[in-house]
Amino acid sequence: MRTAAILLALLASAPARGVEVVRIAVALGPGPVTVSAPGLSAAPLHEGAVAQEVARGQAVVAISGDVLTLNGATLDAGGVVLGAAAPLRVDVVPDAAFAGELEVRRVPSGLAVIHALPLEDYVSDVTMAEMPVRFPPAALEAQAVAARTFAVFKKLEAVAEGRPWHLGATVLDQVYRPGRPTRAPARPPSPRRGRCSCSSTRPSRPTSTRPAAAGRSGVAMRSGATVPTSRRSPVIAVARRRGRAGR
Repeated sequence: MRTAAILLALLASAPARGVEVVRIAVALGPGPVTVSAPGLSAAPLHEGAVAQEVARGQAVVAISGDVLTLNGATLDAGGVVLGAAAPLRVDVVPDAAFAGELEVRRVPSGLAVIHALPLEDYVSDVTMAEMPVRFPPAALEAQAVAARTFAVFKKLEAVAEGRPWHLGATVLDQVYRPGRPTRAPARPPSPRRGRCSCSSTRPSRPTSTRPAAAGRSGVAMRSGATVPTSRRSPVIAVARRRGRAGR
C-alpha cells in the first residue's frame, strides 16, 4: 500500500510531457548563496508568482533573522526560483554550470540549492563524472545502469520522506557537476532497458554506484550490473607485464 501511494505521488508530480525528472541538491549550507547569469530572472516559490528580471544578472539569497531575502529585499516565500537562457553559475559550486532553473529553498540547515533536470541528462553527467571516458563502452554502459538505478531508488525514498530534493551532488550519493570542460562524448552509451536492477514497483538498493574499475578506488558495484573485462583492460595489461618480468 505504501509503495502504491509513493508511485501515485510521483505520477501526480511528473511534468505533463512525461519526462522523468530528478532534483539534485547541489549545495547545502547556512548561506548566503549567489547565483548569476545574463538575463537572470527570479520568482518567489509560491503559486501564481511572476518572474522578474534581476538587476545586473546576480541574485544573492540569504537568511536574515527569520526571513529569506533576495539582494537584501524580503521574500514572502520559503524559496525562490532563478532562471535564465544562459547557464547559471553558483558561487559555492564554482566548477559547474546549470541549465534551466535553480531553486534556492530555506531548510533546517540553512539554504538548499536544487537543480531539477531530466533523468537521462543526469545519468549522462554522472557517468562522465564517475568514470574515465577512455573506458570501454560496456563499462560506461554498466555505470549508467547503476547511476539510473540509484537515482530512481533515491527519488522514491525522498518522496516517502517528504524531502524537497532526491539526491546530493557529492560522493555521498553520486558526483554531479554539469558544464565542466571534458573530452567526453555528448552522451554515454544508452543502457539497454530491462537491465536495471529493479522490480516492478521498487528498485533494489545498490550498495555502491561504482563498477569495479582499474585505476579508481572504491567498492565494486553490487547492483546487478557487471563490467565486462576486455583484452585491452589496463589491469590485464599490467598483470601480463608483471608475469613476463617474473619469468
